[in-house]
Amino acid sequence: MTVKTFIQGLVTDVLSDSVSGDHYGAQILDVVFYSDEYETEVAPSGGSYLTQWSSNGTSFISFEGANFPVDVSAPVEDWQAGGYVDAIRAIPISITGATHWRVYYRAHRFGMPNIPARALASNDYFSAVSTVQVSGFEFSVLQGNALSTSQELIIPAGSVVSIRVAKNVNGVFTFAAAKGVFVALNNGDVSGNLIALNSGYRLNYLEESQLQASFEYYDGPATGARVVADWENVGPPFITNGNGVIELINNSDSEVTTFFSTGISALSAPIPQTILTPDTQLETNTEMGDFNG
Repeated sequence: MTVKTFIQGLVTDVLSDSVSGDHYGAQILDVVFYSDEYETEVAPSGGSYLTQWSSNGTSFISFEGANFPVDVSAPVEDWQAGGYVDAIRAIPISITGATHWRVYYRAHRFGMPNIPARALASNDYFSAVSTVQVSGFEFSVLQGNALSTSQELIIPAGSVVSIRVAKNVNGVFTFAAAKGVFVALNNGDVSGNLIALNSGYRLNYLEESQLQASFEYYDGPATGARVVADWENVGPPFITNGNGVIELINNSDSEVTTFFSTGISALSAPIPQTILTPDTQLETNTEMGDFNG
């Protein structure tokens, strides 16, 4: 049995609905905005919203298929919930240019009932299923919420390369690896001379993505304390959020040629004006410090 229905209200209202019966999946079908009481459809001038579901009516996670919150101008795509569905809600965020809104959805009695809610790890921008087949980073790649990069580096004997990362999202580094050297997270800043630059690249070109990252490589050690370090790969994921840098440490007596690789999973929607883009207009008084991440 499939339940198709909608929830509606003012654009300032949180819309919610309890799903009666046993349903193991749900899908958002459409989100429509009105300039009056559900008579005239309009395109809002601004704002965003979230669509979420719950297995117990108390704890909610976002539907899969988008970086929530989504802009009101974004099309509704394949937004799915997998698991026992007890309730659905939609949360508006500063929507302008409309007075009312309506969210169409369906709940169905098929899906993934074998995956309990406790096996899902999620916030509004990142989610993962606790299985041996799919890691958090792999799941993020499938959603189009991941960036990665690889850079060849020559690290002299007994020296350190420090790496600063600028990005337009809050993101978690799920791995940072380089063969033949120690890899560390340092709570300080880079030092030395700039020796290389490169960018983060998408691993999923089927999904639209506004994520961006740039990497700066310096031939000196970081200025702070090492928080965690390991041979060839930092084990736990870490979040820099504007602080901290990565170090590649060559303690050997010989030069090492290696490739530094890292992966970032987004934890937020893109944050504007942190990274230069092809259409950024530069003026004589442009403050370049605005683009350091």
